[in-house]
Amino acid sequence: MTWLLRQVLALWVRFRVVPEDAAAQLRGRSHALCYVLERRSAADLAVLQQACAALRLPRPGRALGGGTHELRSFFYLTRQRGLWGERQDRRPPAQLVQMIAALRADPAADFELVPAAVYWGRARRRRLPGCVCCSWRTGRSPAVRASACRYCSTDATC
Repeated sequence: MTWLLRQVLALWVRFRVVPEDAAAQLRGRSHALCYVLERRSAADLAVLQQACAALRLPRPGRALGGGTHELRSFFYLTRQRGLWGERQDRRPPAQLVQMIAALRADPAADFELVPAAVYWGRARRRRLPGCVCCSWRTGRSPAVRASACRYCSTDATC
């Protein structure tokens, strides 16, 4: 399911990493990376996987390593409780508790927690080459103004 969601999101979603040198800082680490996402979201995880693949970073979803085969290299901080998910569970995530237990059992093991946040928004408006109102605004060709442009959200028809 995650693979299919990643493929669909790759068609529409573009990501930007802030700070820009974050990938370079994380790439040379000797410890296992564990990504920490704020809330459970399949779309956020898919975008994080896409970004890690593009930046050549260890992908979330792999086994964490360090003697812990059942732990994955990501976890969510908050969990929803209740029938409809109307409450947040404030207890520490089970994976974090297991990581702490693994560190206590083997002091040589080490994990690096990487906070990862996915913020969704719209891209800035672009001028479309075939759009009459976009070329009218840039002064390239004369156009007749009418009602709402469906491409660039102005009040001209394309």
